[in-house]
Amino acid sequence: MGDLLKLVRGNGCDQKFSSKDMKSGKISSPNFPAPYAELTTCHYFFESIGDGRIEVEFDYFELEGLGPGDSTCRFDYIDVFSVDKMGYRTRLNRYCGKKIPPKIISVQPNLEIVFVSDHTKIASGFSAHFTFLDDSWRPFRPSTPGCGPEILSGWGGVITSPDFPEPFRGGTECTWLIKVREEQQIIVNIISLDLGQTSETCKDFKLLIYNGFATPDMLPEISMCGQLNDYSSSRRQFLSHSSRVVIRFVTSQTNVNHGNGFKVSWTAVQMPEDGPCGQFQCGGGKRCIDDMNCEPSPKYCIHRSLKCDGVPNCGPFDDSDERKCPREIIIMTASIAIPSLAIILLVVLVIYCYRRKRVKKSTSQEQPLTTSHRQISRDSMAPRGGQLVMHTSFIDVKPVEESDPEIDPDSLPLPSPPPDLEPVPSLTMDTPCPPPPPPVAIATPSPVIPIDNGFMPTEPKTKSSLKKDSYSVRPKHITYEDKNVIIAEI
Repeated sequence: MGDLLKLVRGNGCDQKFSSKDMKSGKISSPNFPAPYAELTTCHYFFESIGDGRIEVEFDYFELEGLGPGDSTCRFDYIDVFSVDKMGYRTRLNRYCGKKIPPKIISVQPNLEIVFVSDHTKIASGFSAHFTFLDDSWRPFRPSTPGCGPEILSGWGGVITSPDFPEPFRGGTECTWLIKVREEQQIIVNIISLDLGQTSETCKDFKLLIYNGFATPDMLPEISMCGQLNDYSSSRRQFLSHSSRVVIRFVTSQTNVNHGNGFKVSWTAVQMPEDGPCGQFQCGGGKRCIDDMNCEPSPKYCIHRSLKCDGVPNCGPFDDSDERKCPREIIIMTASIAIPSLAIILLVVLVIYCYRRKRVKKSTSQEQPLTTSHRQISRDSMAPRGGQLVMHTSFIDVKPVEESDPEIDPDSLPLPSPPPDLEPVPSLTMDTPCPPPPPPVAIATPSPVIPIDNGFMPTEPKTKSSLKKDSYSVRPKHITYEDKNVIIAEI
């Protein structure tokens, strides 16, 4: 670039313009509007301070046109060069003839225009005006509603499509300009992407990322559509070469499936070679040309406020800014504590149910037999109208077995008469029936409560308890038959 600056001396043909001195101006060919001279070469050099750009628009243009068999403007022409900070030039285009060239916007902070004429023909030349562009410049149309702020600055942030995560609307056009400090660069990380079906041309829906100043004629550094899984890990991150990035989201009015849109994060980073960090030093990840060819990435320096913010800020394959965070510790603790607590509660519940079942079973075994099986009915001992009525209960302690025969009540022995009753005299057929004896007062016996001496089984159930609780002596009138008295029948 040193040689170039020596050519630009401000002598009316070679000129230099800087954004330090002006915001806009005009240039023209020598002697304009009179014809320019033959064998002329003029350099017009534009220098923008910082990361600015230059816009040039021609008002009048008339040079020698194409000759027979000429397709490259070999005679009189204008060359437009982009010049980077190191002084390297890249020719953008060449113009000749009478057609006014399109508006020119530099892709680098510096721009050079070279006018050349030969010795054959001359013409009136050209006239143009230029403007130095800063952060207030808008290369595209205003964004549609719902896109949010168009200019973003600071240490980092998140950009989403309108209505995200709901489907976006057709006819959307959003532009975001990210501007950080001059010594910083920008990392863009694609977190979520759902723009309908993948297309090679991304005609209907597309997410575009530009490095530096963007113009409608520029090709984006990244053009994405479809689904995030359609792209390799290396294509989901982008590192700018300057302190400026433009992100655009453009959709058509088509009625095809729109998808849920996108979500990206951006971070201002400082390179390690630019000096001590003083904030948060990333652990370092890797940069990949594809999924196979990778190399370690620098340990970027980011602002400490971005640590543990839930967003990846340290570049591809580097999550050091999201490690050892309180949120991560809480999640790990909960993932261990909750299953352990559930197991403890389950064990306590099992023990409780087991003990309750044991107590219930023990209580049912200790309950005494009902008094209906232990006492003698006082009414069964009282004679009525010359009848002897007796009532008793039996407890069969023999376990029930399928082989035991059914007990016939008629086969049971007759009970012995009470000892205090007088014997009944023998009677013959000739003996008249004596009058019935007066009622005898019999003391009511106290209920007999059996003593549990360990021989009264509680299990298993006896046959008597399953079929009939007791056997009763049913009363029957005294009859005379074969000189015997039948007293009772069981």
